[in-house]
Amino acid sequence: MSVILGINKDHSDSSACLLIEGKLIGAVAEERLGKRIKHDSSFPKNSIKWLMNESGLKYSDIDLIAVSNNSLSNISHKFLHSFDFSSLNLLKKVKSKIYSKSSVHQEINDLCLNNGENKNKLKYKIYKVEHHLTHIASAYYLSKFQNTTAAFSYDGSGDAVSIMLAECKDTKIKVLERVFLPKSLGHFYSAVCNYIGFEKFGEEYKVMGLSAYGEDKYFDYFDNLIGYDEKLCVRQKDIFDYNSINYKKNQIIKFNKNIFLNKKVEKFSQESKDIAKSLQVTFEKIVMQIIERLQKKVPSNNLVMAGGCAMNGLVNGKIFKESKFKNHFIQPAATDDGTALGAAYYCFHNYLKKKERFVMKHAFWGPSYDEQTILNSIKAKKLKYKKFDGVDDLTKYAAKVIVDSNVVGWYQGRSEWGPRALGNRSILANPANKNMKDIINSKIKKRESFRPFAPSVLEEEVSRFFECDIKSEFMNHIVKFQKKWCEVFPSVCHVDYTARLQTVNEENNFLFYKLIKEFKKITGYGIILNTSFNENEPIVDTPEQAIDCFLRTDMDILFLEKFMICKDS
Repeated sequence: MSVILGINKDHSDSSACLLIEGKLIGAVAEERLGKRIKHDSSFPKNSIKWLMNESGLKYSDIDLIAVSNNSLSNISHKFLHSFDFSSLNLLKKVKSKIYSKSSVHQEINDLCLNNGENKNKLKYKIYKVEHHLTHIASAYYLSKFQNTTAAFSYDGSGDAVSIMLAECKDTKIKVLERVFLPKSLGHFYSAVCNYIGFEKFGEEYKVMGLSAYGEDKYFDYFDNLIGYDEKLCVRQKDIFDYNSINYKKNQIIKFNKNIFLNKKVEKFSQESKDIAKSLQVTFEKIVMQIIERLQKKVPSNNLVMAGGCAMNGLVNGKIFKESKFKNHFIQPAATDDGTALGAAYYCFHNYLKKKERFVMKHAFWGPSYDEQTILNSIKAKKLKYKKFDGVDDLTKYAAKVIVDSNVVGWYQGRSEWGPRALGNRSILANPANKNMKDIINSKIKKRESFRPFAPSVLEEEVSRFFECDIKSEFMNHIVKFQKKWCEVFPSVCHVDYTARLQTVNEENNFLFYKLIKEFKKITGYGIILNTSFNENEPIVDTPEQAIDCFLRTDMDILFLEKFMICKDS
């Protein structure tokens, strides 16, 4: 029996996963279980503890620990980049990471001892995999594709690389091209976000939403700063201030002084909206050029993508609609948390030489909690509750209260892998209520009013409501509504008639599918408003977190598995 522990550490969105004979047992980001810090970059010890408890294994059973960065990869580029920008901090990071195996050993030893085990019985080996190679692996090895497949990974940076193009077939990944720092499309996007007032790492998706309110007035200016000519080309070498970045403090990279528009822009002003739009248009143009180049290099119908930039739903929708690739796959944690999976499966197929493939059909790989644990959490808060006898009663009642414009917390089964709530840790509402967007943004999510919400749609109903017929189980594509439905569903239709679509089928999430079915029986529409179960925090994971979030916000009803709690109880 082979046991592989995959980890992402010392990078944003630290995480862990566990494979037994190539089968995925579980995967979870540290932010869900640890200190509850968004994009937590600390060692994923809480994630590992949960995985070991879930599997019933001992630390001495682990054969291989796969780590999703390799400090020796592209070492010359790392030092050149550091020297180019006179960054002593980067030099120190490169030096420290060369010896980072010892930190993994120490952390695992501590977990082993805390579990009452003898560390002398540990037998694992550590295998480190280049960052973007783990991105590619997380996309390809979890897809259903085994014949020739094109692969595209892009983010800010990892192991001195910002973009990787690859050709995949069977269990092999052939790297075709790397784009090295300081050239980075991801850093360009983040720097513009910072310029218009979004100061935290991980807020790029907000700017994507803001772009719908602007016009692309600054496209020509952006086009002179960054473009694509065979390789991504940042036309001004000193465009970025690399000394400003600190992932541990969730800070993003900034432009050097006087490089950009050289004027102050007020957050949420029309000018900031126009800049956001110009940024998105420039981003889409460059990505489509890269996709075209990749298609020429790998003439296949199949495309897999990963990396933080692969979460840009607008360009994903554009790739689906306009590229020559007919079949697409983006796994639900395409961001850095997904690299733990990529490292694990890369080692399974390349270090252990295993050929069996695992296809990720759903995203529910995190913790679940039994009925008694949930009941104890309810009683600890001295809350009144109702318990439903079965699935039919539960979903029929839940659908009715959602139709009646109640805002519902929906907590079921195992938590989602990745940053999207896909029906197990969700806040649900009636998309036909024109006030629901403002209600949830202001009274529950406590966030910017322009932020849109996603529609979760029965898979068989997608073509009824949208301009394309697409499967997007992991909510990775933004596509256009047919205009006639925008007035019908104002709370999930963005100002530009788009929506971040989630398609739901019976096989992958029976309970959520049944709930939407019941909603359709009442309304005639198989569509429901879905947003993540949180309030300016990581998505809730434990029953206690769900109850606390419910009580401090203006949600009306909470469903915890078969238990229901109301605010007036």
